[in-house]
Amino acid sequence: MSCPRSARKRASPVPLACRARVKRGGDSISPVCTTSTPDARGSRTVSSTSQLSGSARPAASGSEGVLRHRGRRRPLEMASIAGPADADPAVGTNDDTTVRVDPHSRGASAAPSARGTTDARGASKRKREDGWRTRVQIAASKVAAICGLGHPNATAELPDYILALVYAGNRQQLERDADLLGLQLVDDDQALASLISKLDAPDKFTATLQRSESDAVHSRSQVQGAIAETQKVVEEAKALGKLSNAEAQTLKAQVRSRVSTSFGTRHESAALRLYESITGTKVRGENDTRYTLRLDTPAESSMSRPSKRHQLDVEVVGYVDGIADHLVPDETAPDGDEWTTQPRVIEIKNRVGSGNRPPPFYDEVQCVAYMHMLGLDVCDLVEVYKEDGPSVGDGEAGAAAGSRIRVHTIPLHGPPAHHSRNWKATVDPRLREVGAGVQAARLDDHLRYRLLYSLACDNADAVWDILCEMIPSYSDIRPL
Repeated sequence: MSCPRSARKRASPVPLACRARVKRGGDSISPVCTTSTPDARGSRTVSSTSQLSGSARPAASGSEGVLRHRGRRRPLEMASIAGPADADPAVGTNDDTTVRVDPHSRGASAAPSARGTTDARGASKRKREDGWRTRVQIAASKVAAICGLGHPNATAELPDYILALVYAGNRQQLERDADLLGLQLVDDDQALASLISKLDAPDKFTATLQRSESDAVHSRSQVQGAIAETQKVVEEAKALGKLSNAEAQTLKAQVRSRVSTSFGTRHESAALRLYESITGTKVRGENDTRYTLRLDTPAESSMSRPSKRHQLDVEVVGYVDGIADHLVPDETAPDGDEWTTQPRVIEIKNRVGSGNRPPPFYDEVQCVAYMHMLGLDVCDLVEVYKEDGPSVGDGEAGAAAGSRIRVHTIPLHGPPAHHSRNWKATVDPRLREVGAGVQAARLDDHLRYRLLYSLACDNADAVWDILCEMIPSYSDIRPL
């Protein structure tokens, strides 16, 4: 089976992505798929074996936790369908129970048979498979990108987003599909370590990256310096022919994402304390509750009509950075001289680059998703720029902490953006369409194989043909 490749490359992977690509060596083709399973918040849950982490790799289906290439390619039309009925019976479930029977009791002969235990396991497995086929959960932080409203670079990352959604919550299905297509699953840390090993001084590069993700880097300028230092090394390796253009772009994007994300996560709590000192409010509920927004009247895919057993359920899920109760005038009071508390969603953004005024629209869409999930009407989007020393902020606390802070109050209803109205007109229908397309791929083995294999071959034209088939509105945002 040939493996067509396109001249157009995706610039970078994404945090929630199931990245698939093909490595060529000599005359042979060794497909490799890099993947991770998102947790409820949409973040990665990856078992790392790379030199960037010392954690041990857990045992999994296949050899030593990865699915090895078997050295042969079975034709798709000749292969068996890797559906739920074809799952490995040796794979255990969390629903197994141990039944003890007293051999001296009169009821000992009524011990459950092996068939009864198998039936119970089968029923539990079918229930999980039905849940995977009917429920599509989209992270609130990815809503804008999935709807085509994200950062300009997010369009190139859409195939990875969609593939991650297709296999979300069903790692075994991904392993079966990859095995059927002759693909090898490799986690992101392994893929990153493989790219770093091609550099002149991989150990030094790894040490620089680890330092960039530690508390030693505590300001925006230090983050920018660390990213610039690593990218310079990557560019030098590219100039010497040790990295291809696609590999260099992938390595730079992964390093930039890891360093920036680590910086933001480490300083989130400090940003909340700074917000409290400036606004005089107390922030509660800091990332302690998982919220869900269930979309009503889900759309049906134009490709297939699900059965009653497989009715679609699309949900937006996520955690908020916090909730603050602000004291505001009570507009409903007859004399206009009363006050009330107004709960607001708090979303923290520790910025690494230059400031945006107003903030990026895709960040506002994320805030709107949170407001819908919590049933609130206002969100404070807090941008923090942490500097080396004291700088001008919106209050004395900002200067004392050496940070600049901007608080953008975003209303759900009314001007200037009329977010509630636009959500109903644009975002909600697009999310339901994406959910229907994802469900179609989960129900259609052949469609799922085509998407996975096209991504593994890096065939951008074929990938976007399939995406537009699954989600027709993507034709409007397809890269030229």
